[in-house]
Amino acid sequence: MALFTRSLILVASLLLAVAGDAAEPVIIKFCEVMESPADDVISVTGPDESKDKLLIRKAPSMDSTDIKEARVVQSPDAPVGQQWRLMIEFTDSGSKKFAALTTSLIGKRLAILANDKVLTAPIIHSSITGGKAEISGIFTEQELKDLAAAMMLGIQNSKGAGG
Repeated sequence: MALFTRSLILVASLLLAVAGDAAEPVIIKFCEVMESPADDVISVTGPDESKDKLLIRKAPSMDSTDIKEARVVQSPDAPVGQQWRLMIEFTDSGSKKFAALTTSLIGKRLAILANDKVLTAPIIHSSITGGKAEISGIFTEQELKDLAAAMMLGIQNSKGAGG
């Protein structure tokens, strides 16, 4: 199974703000990161509220309706500090979209947003097929649980909206 990896620690407070605000529906989006401005591209703040700006396509390639489940698992054989992983399972149509998307983005970045805030923007190293993806790297268990909770809220919100 191909992996998403990243080296920076996700800011848990951002995820708690996104996942913890019951008044605001959580919408997860997967957007292609672009290299240059265009009419269909917007500038957003990068992960971790960094000063980095990312140019992403306005229209997401995928969203909450394409995710079936997000859960945290432990990998005891992983290096210290990297034992926790977020497993994402896609719907049937989401699996096809994700495989096509990651195939087209090899060597490029894919931004994952919750309510238009970039959670992570990994470089895609290979096609990710099979309907599942894994986010791994230097994360605490709680950071990944917060991310999983944000994704699950996005799934629930999309079903409540008729998805």
